[in-house]
Formats: sequence, C-alpha cells, structure tokens
Amino acid sequence: MTRFAAFAVLVLAALSSGCATLSGSATQAIEIHAVDDSDRAIHGMECRVANAAGEQLVTLPAKEVQVRRSSTELEVECRLGAQIARGTAVARGDAKMENSFIPGGSIAALVDHFSGYMYSYPTPLRLRVGEHLRFEFSDAPRAELVAALAPAGTATPAPASPLPVVTTRVIPAQVPAPSAAPGSAAAASRAPVRPAPTPRPVAAAPAAPPPVKYESLDPRDLRLRSGAN
Repeated sequence: MTRFAAFAVLVLAALSSGCATLSGSATQAIEIHAVDDSDRAIHGMECRVANAAGEQLVTLPAKEVQVRRSSTELEVECRLGAQIARGTAVARGDAKMENSFIPGGSIAALVDHFSGYMYSYPTPLRLRVGEHLRFEFSDAPRAELVAALAPAGTATPAPASPLPVVTTRVIPAQVPAPSAAPGSAAAASRAPVRPAPTPRPVAAAPAAPPPVKYESLDPRDLRLRSGAN
C-alpha cells in the first residue's frame, strides 16, 4: 500500500466515524442587516440563508445566525413586500489550519477541507434594498455590487434599444402681410363683396286707348243735320 493510499484510508476512516471536523467548529455565527437607498435600517425582512450544507429562514435584524461552514458560497435573499435585497458571501479557507502541525495535522486539515469546516464567511453582511451585493474577505469585509434588482411584482425591463436618428428641419416663421390703406385696390380686393340690390318692380304703363275710328261724313248730311236743328 502506497503512502497516498494509506493517507486516503485514514481520511475515509475519520469521515465515516462521524468525525466531521478534527480541529474547528462546525458552525459560524454571522450578522445580517438590510438598509434602504438612504442607509436607513429596515426591520422585519424575511431572509433565506443557504449554502451547500443547508438553509434556514431568519428575520432582520439578525445578529447571530448560525450557519454551517462550507467551501461553497452563502446566498442570502431578503424580502419585505415589494422590497428585495440579495447578498452572496464568498467562503475563505484558514491558511493556518492548512499548515498546522497538531497531532495528525495533515489529516485534520484534509478532513476539514472536505467537510468545509475550515472555511468561514465574511461578517457582517450589510445588504441594500434593490441591489445584489457580493461580500469577500480583504483586510475588512467588503461588498461589490453584482446587479440592481427590480421590486417584486414588476417586469424585468427590456434591454434599451438605440434611439432613432431624428432629423431637425427649421420652418421659417410666417410674417403677416401689411394691411392696405383704405380705398386702395388691395383693400378693395379684400373688402367683402355685397350682393347687388334687387331692382324694384316698375309699374306697368297704362294701356293706350283704342284708336278712334272716324267715319267720313257727307257735307250734305251736315247741312241737313244743322237745318234740322
């Protein structure tokens, strides 16, 4: 049996015996808060805290959330009505544990690596409503914006399309024509046309009397008539 095979047998024996960790704690206490865009604390948000080792529900503010250690990322999602805040905490291994020389040190480090118990998460986690933040270890825990979140119940906005090209055309202002002097031809042309007066009916001229017919008289008849008188 080679040295590597013997080493693997010892690791499997330690894991199968129920010894999940040989040197560290199986859980870690983390602190979770949420604020709005004005940095005011929000109380009463319900949060789901989960990693590969398990999940649980907590209510904010949560000062001592016991999470099981894991090499996987810790996902936190908090909701209150339409408000949403998300966070991702990145686990970091304990370098000192890897180089420790406690009895069976290398086996202990390997067991804690496979079980995830040599890893820890940054704390506190300060979530912001409307954002998805990523928390990593540095000299101090720091957060990096992953994405902006839309309020619950709203549709995800479509990608913005390029604006159409707009051509601007200047239309010259129309200057009113000067008014014409009274009595001019222009004024007369713009003056309203009045209808011509209706001619009054002319009385018909009286009919001419019929022509008088004169009969030719014999002078003798005149003499006779005058003698008779």
